[in-house]
Amino acid sequence: MTHRTTALPLTACLLLLAAPLTSALAAERLVKNYSYELTDIDRIDIHGAVGTVTVVHTDTPKVRVMLEVRQQDKGWFHDDVDLARIELASDVHGDRLVLRQTDEDVTIDWTIELPTVTETRIEFGVGEIEGEFGDTELHVDLGVGDVDLTLPAGSVGRVALSVGVGDARLQGATRDYEERSFVSQEVTGTGDGENPLVVEVGVGDIRVALDANGV
Repeated sequence: MTHRTTALPLTACLLLLAAPLTSALAAERLVKNYSYELTDIDRIDIHGAVGTVTVVHTDTPKVRVMLEVRQQDKGWFHDDVDLARIELASDVHGDRLVLRQTDEDVTIDWTIELPTVTETRIEFGVGEIEGEFGDTELHVDLGVGDVDLTLPAGSVGRVALSVGVGDARLQGATRDYEERSFVSQEVTGTGDGENPLVVEVGVGDIRVALDANGV
């Protein structure tokens, strides 16, 4: 008795191969949105691991955060991360709102609509931090990457920029002190206001501009 093997058409084979690939690609990016009321909140702390932070100043009395969560490219042989489980943790301690997502298995791009609060702190591992801020005391700590900030000159007082390896630039302020070693740089200056501005980067570049026409 003769058995015949029926060959699948080429198009069917391609579809079978493409199906799991399409599913994997669809799971490599996920966007999540969050919103927080700022009643009795004077300070906001933001903690992240790998990715970018883009801050947009707003006049609304709430913080809106959009996270674009992406798989990190680690080659063919790696376990996929369940992006649906990645959430932004939030805690309130007195007058302080803490937002935290420090999962190092994914890359997260933060877009933050941030109103004016008394104090803002951003601590990030690797990536880029950029944006425009209102009348706030600002502290930024980045391990590796670049920082590019714009603030109103009328609200910023003492400015201190520090880079372990890289460059620091300060525009729109009276520059008081600058020290450049072989790889590191420190710059201090003074704006027209009272809020301290401190930016520290381990490896990377800092650019801070004080805008005379800012909020």
